[in-house]
Amino acid sequence: APGDVGTVAAGGAVRVAHAPDALAALAWTRGRLVFRHATVAEVAGDLERTFGVAVRVADPRLAARRITLDLPVSTADAAATTLAALLDAVPTRAATAAGDVITLAPAPRPLR
Repeated sequence: APGDVGTVAAGGAVRVAHAPDALAALAWTRGRLVFRHATVAEVAGDLERTFGVAVRVADPRLAARRITLDLPVSTADAAATTLAALLDAVPTRAATAAGDVITLAPAPRPLR
């Protein structure tokens, strides 16, 4: 139906969902990632799929926050830096045996 978006999982399962904002759903074809009222955990998952780098959110409250973001698709580090600035978080990148991991953690608060 008009406005529906289909996705195919790695295992071949097909899922069809209604996407009220088809332009946002297809923004990646224009070199952008667009999120509307998405959780930070959902954004991290999309960044992971887009860039092939594990993206972790260190704090459950941070992961549950909902954001709206229009992001150019450039590099994982640039995306993580932009996301961190929006969230008042700190991105760190570490090399592991399984590959690189970018972690977003809440920025430290000054002592009072």
